[in-house]
Amino acid sequence: MINGNANEFFDNMYHGDEFDISYKDKHYFIQSYYKDFKEYEHEISVRQTFPELENDSIFECRSNNPQQNIENFQNAKIFDGKSFWDVEQEITWVD
Repeated sequence: MINGNANEFFDNMYHGDEFDISYKDKHYFIQSYYKDFKEYEHEISVRQTFPELENDSIFECRSNNPQQNIENFQNAKIFDGKSFWDVEQEITWVD
């Protein structure tokens, strides 16, 4: 991961942070948060912000198991049909 560490990235995602990343010529906004603190429902959503898609939401998952959500994100074929780990060395952590 360019400009960051993948382990730190996922640790922050576990705790409910937001990120901007880029892969090739595409930019993504990743939002990770706890929707309901009473039940600790964790949610991850990914939107493509550039080039902007008409329906910019490309990935969503929600459960009370943040680690499972992160694994689902890692395995999702979000990046030109590839998973996070397939392209991890090419992803730039923007902020």
